[in-house]
Amino acid sequence: QMPHTRIVCVMDREADFFELFDAWHQDQQVDLLIRANHNRCTTEDLKLFDAVRATEPRLQFTLFVNRQSARPKKSGQKARSKRPERVAEMTSRYRHIELKPSFYHQDKSPIGLWIIHATEDNPPKGVKPVEWFLLTTMEISTPEQAKVLLDWYCLRWRIEDWHRVLKSGCGIEEL
Repeated sequence: QMPHTRIVCVMDREADFFELFDAWHQDQQVDLLIRANHNRCTTEDLKLFDAVRATEPRLQFTLFVNRQSARPKKSGQKARSKRPERVAEMTSRYRHIELKPSFYHQDKSPIGLWIIHATEDNPPKGVKPVEWFLLTTMEISTPEQAKVLLDWYCLRWRIEDWHRVLKSGCGIEEL
């Protein structure tokens, strides 16, 4: 009902399921930007992650990686080691891809999406490099468009801070 408004759902790996992309395929009013969790089959010989890795780099950018406090193991949560803040030099690739439906959805057609791969070039010794695979319903024809989507994905972390305030600061789970 707001024809001049663009709505984009930015989601993490838990949202990487075929049914969501299929629902978008049926009704394209809301765009999706989702961090990929599954190295899916495509309509090509290569799987999803390998297909985008095989493309030429199209964008170099810097990413500020926030510090992270250490967290002891709690029930349902893994322990997390301390991470100092740093600036990561990143390389990004992107391309259009068609995902094959999963085994459980063989009656569905392949779904065309765009994938962005962003990876840290030279992480500090002993540190796991930043690496993201982002699936989106929005067309990417320039490096500038890819950078906008990467910036939007970076904003997703703010909701994680909000959840932490609710859980740790307000003790909402105990209420």
